[in-house]
Amino acid sequence: MFTNIPHPFFRFRRLSRFVWTTVALVDLFVVGMAAVEIVRNRNEEIAQTKIQLHNYSQVLEAGLVGLIGKIDLALLDTQDETQAQLAHGGINEEKLNNFLARHEARLPETVGLRVADAEGNVRYVANATVKNAKNGDRPYFLRLRDSRDAGLVISKPMVGRIANTPIVVLARRLENPNGSFAGDVHSAVAVSSFIDLFSRLNLGPNGNIGLWDRDTLLARYTPQDREGKTVGATTPSEQLHTLLHSGVREAFYEARSGIDGVLRIYAFRQVGNYPLFTVVGESERDFLADWRAISIKIAMVAGVFVLASLAGALVALNAWRRRTAEHDEWLMHEKTYTRELERSRGEAERARKHFELLLNSVGEGICGVNIHGDLMFANPAARQILGWDGSVCSGRNFHSCVHHHHMDGTLYPQEDCPTAATLTDGKVRHIQEDLFWKKDGSSLPVEVTVAPLHDDDVIIGAVNVFRDITERKKAEVDLRESRERLEAAASAGIVGVWDWDVANDRVIWDEVMYRLYGVRQEDFKAAYDAWAKVVHPDDKVYVEGEIQAALRGEREYAPEFRVIWPDGSVHHIKARSRTTFDAHGTPLRMVGINYDQTEQKNIEYALEKRVAERTQELVKARDAADAANVAKSAFLTMVSHEMRTPLHQLVSLAGLVRRDPLTAKQNEWMDKLNLSCQRLSGIIETILELTRIEAGKFDLKEDPFSPEDLLREVGASLAQQVADKHLQLSVEVGNLPSNLLGDKEYIRHALNNYATNAVRFTEVGHVVLRSEQVDEDEESVLLRFSVQDSGIGIAPEDQGRLFSIFEQVDSSYSRRYSGLGVGLSMTKKMAQIMGGDAGCESQLGKGSTFWFTVRLRKDDHHQYRNRETPAS
Repeated sequence: MFTNIPHPFFRFRRLSRFVWTTVALVDLFVVGMAAVEIVRNRNEEIAQTKIQLHNYSQVLEAGLVGLIGKIDLALLDTQDETQAQLAHGGINEEKLNNFLARHEARLPETVGLRVADAEGNVRYVANATVKNAKNGDRPYFLRLRDSRDAGLVISKPMVGRIANTPIVVLARRLENPNGSFAGDVHSAVAVSSFIDLFSRLNLGPNGNIGLWDRDTLLARYTPQDREGKTVGATTPSEQLHTLLHSGVREAFYEARSGIDGVLRIYAFRQVGNYPLFTVVGESERDFLADWRAISIKIAMVAGVFVLASLAGALVALNAWRRRTAEHDEWLMHEKTYTRELERSRGEAERARKHFELLLNSVGEGICGVNIHGDLMFANPAARQILGWDGSVCSGRNFHSCVHHHHMDGTLYPQEDCPTAATLTDGKVRHIQEDLFWKKDGSSLPVEVTVAPLHDDDVIIGAVNVFRDITERKKAEVDLRESRERLEAAASAGIVGVWDWDVANDRVIWDEVMYRLYGVRQEDFKAAYDAWAKVVHPDDKVYVEGEIQAALRGEREYAPEFRVIWPDGSVHHIKARSRTTFDAHGTPLRMVGINYDQTEQKNIEYALEKRVAERTQELVKARDAADAANVAKSAFLTMVSHEMRTPLHQLVSLAGLVRRDPLTAKQNEWMDKLNLSCQRLSGIIETILELTRIEAGKFDLKEDPFSPEDLLREVGASLAQQVADKHLQLSVEVGNLPSNLLGDKEYIRHALNNYATNAVRFTEVGHVVLRSEQVDEDEESVLLRFSVQDSGIGIAPEDQGRLFSIFEQVDSSYSRRYSGLGVGLSMTKKMAQIMGGDAGCESQLGKGSTFWFTVRLRKDDHHQYRNRETPAS
């Protein structure tokens, strides 16, 4: 009856192998998940720390740039004032000292604003007690003395001879009117001021903030060194030394400090365009403290699970061993055997259910595949995440089900799939961000870990553990937006943070907020009404309106307003906040920031004043130029009128001479005399016309005419000249309106001028007259007239002088072709008077195109008939 039943020893051996293999796989999976979670948590802590360090470094940069920029503006003003006094006879000591006192009062961050002579003696100061100090041996002074292009010089840290405290000097060169060195203007910033700025950032017990130039530590703050005793150190770490000389503006690096030996992660950043660099570091022992505690708990939980699974397996095997020992007795007592068998089945079922419960309790999706990549199992979390029903897990290929395409719709080859790679090389792979496809065809971002399944060192399959990271991605977007808002808030300098509990009308301010509003914490009642009382009366309605709009959810709260300090001074504040609401849309709280814009506003007012002064100077210069032009025009008019009288007498005398009989030679002389008088008369008329234009005494006429008829008339007038030179003349007219109002005679004169020049400078080829409409509105049109020729052309370097008065490209042209050089200038001026312009396109040896545009009013009361006028 029992001849086919294996020996109990062999059955126990197979069972033992199965149990230990199963327990090992489960333990490996649990330990792997714990390790993955620990590594992921560490990476997130490091990433969050880098974001925080980046934000801190940006806040520091904004504060330092604002401080240095404000000091440099004072240095530049002092430089201008001192050099202006030197240029006007020497220094007025009282005036300069008062000037220094006013600027020094605006620089509370500094320990003085001073002017030194060429030997380094401090000569001019706001406080007479520090006068006659000597700085001639200071390196910064020697650099300014030896280099005219030194610009703003920032010194190494030094102990001030007057302040008797570590300082950093900012200085600029002073020059005499002849350009020689006259001394310097300098201001000193106490190193303690930088340390006070650094101490406002919370970087933990072992944090570090340093300000470096290329090779020297200017200021440093740590909780252990609050007084900057290490200032002046020249021992940066190897990584920092490389960055200081690399030209990189910002970077992250991990290094052990060259000063205190603490290992930190640092954010390196250049301060604006200055040769200064901030180094903000946070120690791993600080920012990984919470991670270590959580990691220990995770490891303990995983260890307890492993021990429990081993103990359970050992108990199960011992139970099975006992059952096999009773095998013979069970054969003799069938009833007892059946009962034991049922009990064993129950325990096996409980073990199976325990295993399934373990898989079902895991929040991540778990899918097992065989060596071919086909699905073997999927836990409920996986089916829920991917929208599967039970029938999906029936041998289908895992990659074909969930990993078949990229986000852009391109095919994802199976050989590139991480699961296929793990089935090949047996390596564990962790992908921070991947894409899976659900059953309904939609996609979702996931974080995936792929681990191999082994049987006696043989890969038999793989396990995919994944989680939906949609919420994490959204949180990353929110974090990036928050960081951008912080950057925007920090860009103006020191930022105050506030929190208003709307429901309970309770306001919480940080320390900076009290400084921004000039109040003490003990004097401020933490409520909305207390804040509203310090807002400037003229801004209160506007600000309260912005608050109500934010509470209604219409827009973010981001106004600019003024506040009145207890001492009566007015300060400008920029605010920004975010409002949170409950499920019913009721506002719960507003959290936001404030920063002071008073200095920026003062700078803007000063710049506006300087612009107004410069504008007045330009107006005076323009009036003087206009007066000179009027005088020139009056002179030309007078000369032209005076030339007319003898010219008319010459013409009259020539007429009288012709009454008597003359020889052929005398007739030839009289013809030349008459031609010269005509040319001189034309030149005089041109000069008079030009003076009327420049004097503003030219009145445009508005007569109705047809542009097409005018163009053809000009073409017809040139017919004989073109025929004499054997040229081809053509007229090209676009779709032009026939009823316009304008100065027809001026347009005719300009076209004749262009066309006559074209014929004069063209020996072979053609001349083309064109017109076209460029623009149109309800009342007017803009027309473009042009004349194209195939003549000698104009070099590019000469084209800029064509439309200047009395200018010609080459004096030889005047001798060969004649001309005064005012025709093109008059054409351009008249075109501009008529709302247009004039210009030229030309290539040397290939011809030219001269054009001008005019704006003409429409005339609905006249209609014109196009006349067919021959043009060639």
